[in-house]
Amino acid sequence: MKLNAFMIALLMVLNGFSQDSSASFIPNDEDCNRYKSLYYTYLINGAYEDARSFWLKAYEVCGGPNYLDDGFFIRFQV
Repeated sequence: MKLNAFMIALLMVLNGFSQDSSASFIPNDEDCNRYKSLYYTYLINGAYEDARSFWLKAYEVCGGPNYLDDGFFIRFQV
């Protein structure tokens, strides 16, 4: 439950930072897909600390909420 609260708080903070630079951002699809895949793989296998680090990398590389699908933000419950 603490992980869920942490992810939501982190998302809200990062969302504020991404609003300023999103107009000129072009996501790198190859890196984005790689980090999302690593995040999901580690999450499913129960390696939550590693999954968290890949979630943060995917969020940064993929461009935050403007470029990620909704499933990326709700799949942290296994």
